[in-house]
Amino acid sequence: MIKRIYKRLSVLSVIVTILLLFNLIGPAFSSVSLPSASFCGGERTITNTLNPDITLGTDGSDIDATAVAITVGIVLFVIWLANISTPPPSYTEYTVVTVPPEAIVEVDGKVVGKSPCKFKLQDPVHAKIAVKKEGYREIQATLTPSAPTKWEIVLKQNPPDSFVKIMEPGWTSIEVAEDIGYDKAWASVVDLLVKRFDIEVLSKENGYVRTAWLYTWTGELRKDYRVRATIKFSQDRSKIEMKSEANYYTGKNWIIGSDTALLETLKADIMGITGQETQ
Repeated sequence: MIKRIYKRLSVLSVIVTILLLFNLIGPAFSSVSLPSASFCGGERTITNTLNPDITLGTDGSDIDATAVAITVGIVLFVIWLANISTPPPSYTEYTVVTVPPEAIVEVDGKVVGKSPCKFKLQDPVHAKIAVKKEGYREIQATLTPSAPTKWEIVLKQNPPDSFVKIMEPGWTSIEVAEDIGYDKAWASVVDLLVKRFDIEVLSKENGYVRTAWLYTWTGELRKDYRVRATIKFSQDRSKIEMKSEANYYTGKNWIIGSDTALLETLKADIMGITGQETQ
């Protein structure tokens, strides 16, 4: 609105300035013709003689007012030219959609909304965008003029708090009670495992059982997190050794570790049916 007013005033001021210039310069520099007399044959002849040294003047107050008007006109004209040569800034609109929704979207460290959301950035765009949600991996990217304006992001969950990164999970031992024989202890362990896992390796002769990978240990199906349990009896069948294995997929590779919650659950369940913890 202000630019429109400036434009209209400037155009008007230019017209006024031109008229005032003609009014000021014209009278100020006009020559005056003066009548002169000459005698010819005893007769007097009157002629108009141009005297360029005589100019018409103007009143001082008129000159001052005209100068002010010219100055104002020039200023407004310059503003008008600036508005023409400097176009208004342009903006690019971005859309961010995430699965799951309600992720916090930040641009250059400032929150612009929760997904799904839209926001505009002034061109040329060069900004850092971050998408955050509790329990999920943070997404970071750089927005440039060549970057897409619509983002559909599937957030990847972090591993559960019970996940511990370790190259080789350790073993925990349970001592078998004296009144419980190997056959009963073996049957109890296998029965306990098949309630939650599929069995991948089973050998009563060797006292060894290993489950298949389980992708629902966290209570939901997760393709990026899996656990399995391995249980073996000592050679004299007096102890049961167990370990939990867990893998977390980063999108590029599997990280090897252990799940402390699974290990504690196995220990508690096996102790309840066979004996007590020794180490």
